[in-house]
Amino acid sequence: MLTGLPLLVSVSLEAAPQTLFGWRGHPTTAVTPFDLKVMASGFYQIDPSTPSPERLSLSQIFEAAAVFHYRRDNAADDWQTPARTEQLQAGDCEDFALWVYNQLKKNGYAGARIMVGKFDAADARFHTWAVCSVGNGDDYIIDPALQTRVWKRSELLPELYQPQYSFDGRNKYSHIA
Repeated sequence: MLTGLPLLVSVSLEAAPQTLFGWRGHPTTAVTPFDLKVMASGFYQIDPSTPSPERLSLSQIFEAAAVFHYRRDNAADDWQTPARTEQLQAGDCEDFALWVYNQLKKNGYAGARIMVGKFDAADARFHTWAVCSVGNGDDYIIDPALQTRVWKRSELLPELYQPQYSFDGRNKYSHIA
């Protein structure tokens, strides 16, 4: 049973197509509805080249973000930098996801992405979360905006966490046709 689910998620946009390319997605150079927000957040400036000497676990990174206060954006849906989220100790789902992604990179996790899609396939609103793929092929969802712990993707119902776009710092991916 999932716990810690608020009724609201982040941004409201028109319903989007079904996820077709699956969890990994398909590399794309096409413009996504989130490109400008991702760039403005400083996402592509996160430097993974100098990981922390003591690597934090996924759960430790989640717990550090779980103390942040959930604060909805204004109508503009501003995406904060990870530094701003840490300074405010507040943000909404994409702010939390960007902060978590930044921590994953700082801690040497190469398989990190942020994903934008639907928490539930039937949702009208978009949601953003962080994912980390580890060496054994397992994907872990790190979503302090909606959850109370880290989840292994295979532990969840298939209609939950339906990505439409994802970003890994070098590439962007489409999960829809």
